Amino acid sequence: MVKIVTDSTADLTKEIIEEYGIEIVPLTVNLGNKLFRDYYDMTAKEFFQMLKETDDFPTTSQPSVDEFIKAYTKIGDQDDIVSIHISLDMSKTAQSASTAQKQLSGHKINIIDSRTVSVGLGLIVLELAKAVKDGADIKEVLSLADDLKSKIKIYFSVESLDYLQKGGRIGRAQGFLGTMLKIKPLLAVADGFVSPVERVRGSSRLISRMVEVIKDDAKGKKMKAAFILGEDESNSEELISQLKSEIQFEEMFRTYTGTVITSHAGPTAFGLAYYLS
Repeated sequence: MVKIVTDSTADLTKEIIEEYGIEIVPLTVNLGNKLFRDYYDMTAKEFFQMLKETDDFPTTSQPSVDEFIKAYTKIGDQDDIVSIHISLDMSKTAQSASTAQKQLSGHKINIIDSRTVSVGLGLIVLELAKAVKDGADIKEVLSLADDLKSKIKIYFSVESLDYLQKGGRIGRAQGFLGTMLKIKPLLAVADGFVSPVERVRGSSRLISRMVEVIKDDAKGKKMKAAFILGEDESNSEELISQLKSEIQFEEMFRTYTGTVITSHAGPTAFGLAYYLS
């Protein structure tokens, strides 16, 4: 049988993780004098509130090699393991996984750099888990992962680029710095990096423009999507409402950004990941 392992930046809901038996290896967040595990130790809303009450800036750490050894050992050496993770250009999480793999030579472990993050990774993990539940073998699961990596797209925006800049994850959107007065950045994750799409004036126009870009990409095809919710859920709900009038969803779900993604994108991040089916 095939077992799916991912890390906490996939931002999947607890319901999905429990339903499909997905193993989550957590990254950690440090805020002030508090250290906690992403996904396990604090809810998104609790973290949003913490950020309001402190001037400290959160930092994050990849899982240790021992965390991965623990996860792989728990599964055992009889099952095939597909361990798929946040882009290596954003975190060395997959590097820790690879080191653990080398120390467990008797285990059948396949490490995948998803080249994406958050619900982009989450969508891939969910589809792999569904395939496993339907009886897919390791060859089929790895082929599906490779196919989905090329299809996943993420569009998002933030109120401020401060978190992306300070956390070192601003990527190719560096050029948007210093232009934020009444201007909203439309951003994407492309080939493992945060990338600029365009600058838009005003929040309402931003959502409309995001819908236009996605509708143009969809070209009438059905979509599977995952929406990220920040502390202001109204932006995401408006985005969902507008997209529903333009695009046929085969499947969709909502989830809050986890503590690690919030640490790097900020509590105002909202957007979606999707692929066309």
